[in-house]
Amino acid sequence: MERAVSRVKGVLPDQEFGGEFPIKNLINGEGGLLKVCLEGIWLTFENDKKLIDLQKIRKCTTQKGDTFVLEEF
Repeated sequence: MERAVSRVKGVLPDQEFGGEFPIKNLINGEGGLLKVCLEGIWLTFENDKKLIDLQKIRKCTTQKGDTFVLEEF
């Protein structure tokens, strides 16, 4: 993971790894926060918090420009 970050920093020197992004659960409409860190991706909602390990992520895509889809193994 650290090697991947160092490769990205070589291409984009002003970019940092990680960040927080507002999200919305499309099933129940609940708002939350997606936080990217070295441990994985945290999905935090009012009544639930889940860590998705980076090794368990199968695919990340966007649909219609504003819908982020994350598939796990």
